[in-house]
Amino acid sequence: MSGLSDLDPAAFAELRRLLDEGLDLPGAERAAWLAALPAAQQPLRERLERLLAEAAADSGEAFQTLPPIAASDTAAAPDLPGDIGPWRPSRLLGEGGMGTVWLAERVDGLLKRPAALKLPRGAWRQAGLAERMARERDILARLDHPHIAPILDAGVTPEGQPWLALAYVEGQPIDEYVSQRQLGLRERIGLLLQVAGAVAHAHARLVVHRDLKPGNILVTPEGEVRLLDFGIGKLLDDEAAEGLALTQQLGRVMTPWYASPEQVQAQPIGTASDVYALGVVAFELLTGQRPYALQRETRVELEQAIVQGRLQRPSAAATTPWAAQLRGDLDTVLLKALKTDPDERYRTVDQFADDLQRWLRQRPVSAQPDRLAYRVRKFVQRNRLGVGLGTAAVAALAVALGVALWQREQARLEAAKANGIKDYLVSLFETNDVDQADALRKRGQSVQDLLEHSARTLGSGLADHPEVRDELQMLVGQLLQDLELSASALKLRQERVQALQALQAPALRQAEALRALAQSQYWSDDARGARTTLDQARQLCEPLGDTVGCLGVQSDLGQMEFDARHLDRALALTQPVVAQLRQIAPASAELAQALELLGNIELARNEVEESLARFRESMDIRRTLFGERSVRLATLRYRLGRNLWVARQLSQAESEFRAARAITLGTLGEAHPQTLRIEVNLGRLTSFIGVRTDGLQMLAHAVQQMLAMPEPMPTTEVLQARVALGSALLLDGHLERARGELDAAMALRAQLGPEQVYSDPSLDQSWARLLLDTGRYADARHSLETMHRRIVATYGADHPLVADALIRQASVALAERDLSQATRLLDQALSTQDSREAAYGSPKHRAQLLQATVLLDSGRPLEVAPLLEPGFEVARSTPRGDLFRDPLFQLTMLMARLRCAQGRHADGEVLFERAIALMRPANASHPLLIDAHARHALCLAGRGALEPARAQWQQAETLWAAQPGLGPHLRRGLDEVRRQTWARASPP
Repeated sequence: MSGLSDLDPAAFAELRRLLDEGLDLPGAERAAWLAALPAAQQPLRERLERLLAEAAADSGEAFQTLPPIAASDTAAAPDLPGDIGPWRPSRLLGEGGMGTVWLAERVDGLLKRPAALKLPRGAWRQAGLAERMARERDILARLDHPHIAPILDAGVTPEGQPWLALAYVEGQPIDEYVSQRQLGLRERIGLLLQVAGAVAHAHARLVVHRDLKPGNILVTPEGEVRLLDFGIGKLLDDEAAEGLALTQQLGRVMTPWYASPEQVQAQPIGTASDVYALGVVAFELLTGQRPYALQRETRVELEQAIVQGRLQRPSAAATTPWAAQLRGDLDTVLLKALKTDPDERYRTVDQFADDLQRWLRQRPVSAQPDRLAYRVRKFVQRNRLGVGLGTAAVAALAVALGVALWQREQARLEAAKANGIKDYLVSLFETNDVDQADALRKRGQSVQDLLEHSARTLGSGLADHPEVRDELQMLVGQLLQDLELSASALKLRQERVQALQALQAPALRQAEALRALAQSQYWSDDARGARTTLDQARQLCEPLGDTVGCLGVQSDLGQMEFDARHLDRALALTQPVVAQLRQIAPASAELAQALELLGNIELARNEVEESLARFRESMDIRRTLFGERSVRLATLRYRLGRNLWVARQLSQAESEFRAARAITLGTLGEAHPQTLRIEVNLGRLTSFIGVRTDGLQMLAHAVQQMLAMPEPMPTTEVLQARVALGSALLLDGHLERARGELDAAMALRAQLGPEQVYSDPSLDQSWARLLLDTGRYADARHSLETMHRRIVATYGADHPLVADALIRQASVALAERDLSQATRLLDQALSTQDSREAAYGSPKHRAQLLQATVLLDSGRPLEVAPLLEPGFEVARSTPRGDLFRDPLFQLTMLMARLRCAQGRHADGEVLFERAIALMRPANASHPLLIDAHARHALCLAGRGALEPARAQWQQAETLWAAQPGLGPHLRRGLDEVRRQTWARASPP
């Protein structure tokens, strides 16, 4: 079968189809069939003639490999044979009626790996066997696939005995493997997909296995499939195991339980036979049962059941815990693979595997349930002998008439539907006709233009085909929303809801349409309208029970409650959804979405570890469903990054953000809203960590892109981006630029309607910090008190955000030199339940830093060490990428002051230099550097190094003079320098 490598995939597939067709013909008819091939297929004729000639020379079956060999007349235990070619057998691995399998190693040492050496027994001198094995070796040597156990060598001994050496596989039969490990449904399907890949590889090289069964499919301890015995295993089956497991030794070679109808009937064998056998294996793995319900387990009844197609429905036969999950699509997929007629099965193993993949990804499968005509025909075939002649005649007539009428109506509907879709698509693309006056402009239309045109025409088009219109409206609406063209999606989805209501469509269909409409309303800044729409969908769902679609409606309502920060209500809605979806739709996209929402709710409740676990579970599901480069997975990775940020696992958070951004940049582009959302979070985190300098650039780019978008993003998202940019500018000491962004954010918040909830405290936090740094202490205090009350009302009195608000108020009191008020506020912050954790960067740690500042400013350095030393040791042992710059700067400054107060000036000076180095790359004029240079000067003067001290003092004075309008607390160290005798004696 040489000379096929130059064919492209399409021509190769056509050759395989024609070869199957030719093999089904009697030999005498093949020449006429070849001559009558259409002109388009004539280029393949020469190859077909050669392949069919090989088939004729091969006793009528091109894919059969070895003829049956008579069993030995004796049943004596096999003796250890001597060397077989270059192989030395060491121990018996197994034996059957037709042969033995030995563990062997090469005598010449050319291969170090062991082999499974197969030796036929009995009449191995049968004429032509050596030549057949040589040809088989050549055919199977072409198979090179990770899930196929490769043939290492083959040959014939000087005495004429053929032998075959295959790679030795450590593993279990696939049925034993899944049973012992109690694998779930998805894991079992994953193993089947490995098997399908191996079989498809063989079929692509015109090799049919013909004996697929669990015993020929081993699974290694690592979970890797190895397919054995392509065309040779049938020599070695154990015929004495059970009556029904007997392998025929003469004529047909197969294992009856896994034989196809054409094998049972001794008809020509093609690739469809392997599709059937794989279907039997899949049925057994997924249900725990074999497909046939037999009254008597005899070979005759088994063969009748196979030929007549007496199959059990998988979900009804299953004894596995997931029987309910088989109902519907998996029932249909398995039964299609097991059709009696090869033409009604999947045409290829790849198609079978594709449907299994579709089920895993919660997508529609290509297989369709049996039509009425098919079921009637099978009923008559099964009951031909059991129905009286008169009854049969009447029944046949009635059935035939009913089927004819039903088929005619179905054909008319399907044809109308197909024509409707065709006419619609033609009219859609006619907008780009070159004969139109504006053809040049329309040639440059984007996908967005095409979709929006589609949305405009769907409302008035396809009036005679409402089902087609609804399907297209659903599809185009989702595409528009995925592209975040919310205005166009909203209009189309409103039209769809109205059309379905007018048609009095099924309640579930209407509920799903309402849910889609609510999504577009929400992203169009109409949260109140979205809530009303979801309430309508929930009313439709009440009599329907826990369907996946209705659970999705409940999940969306939970999202609305979460966005309004009604956490208890959100939790009460979402937890039951997750529990139910685990039962009826495990590993589905709906479950992944519900888990993500539950993770967000838990994070808001400060249940950080639980939240991270939910996100990782959701991410595993989406990775399986959509793949590593999926935008859906990218979205979840960036949301996981936000949660890792809250958990202070900063380097992991940054890694997730960057991975998500890489996916969306490559898939959606730099100006897509999803890319911009990720960029905002990554830029903000990068700025807060302060190791890289690209954070501000990313934030500025994201805001610029958002403001330039032709279709505006939701106001709350633009607001969030401007807050992030303003906060980053503030942290880098660019106060005036920060004021511009925060003013713009304040204006956007004022534009929000009452139904548009913006509960993130970051705007108030940053605004108060700006007021503090510019000396407006009373305004900062008032802003923080208001924020404190809002946080308590939203999150409860024990949330870390409450402690954060108290710490920020203490910072204002400290700036005003109200040390007693600062101490009171810090004590209150430390008393909150969730501030007991003392991890670096936690509320308790930040409160301790301020307490240390109060003590140092009060002249009590001896009390400072217990507050600072533990955190300092943690910071020293923590990678820089896991530390926020601001608290690290504050800790380093305080430790430097402490070391100088302890008389360890050299250590203190080193720490001052580190603190300055933390801030200078971001902004050499950072306001915090005023205090850093001034206190460095004090430390240097403390050990008598007056000239270096004056140099540091000079830098502090220069920075102060260049930035009028800073708060007086920022020059506190400078004021202390100015009071020193050495400074008064020699001013800069």
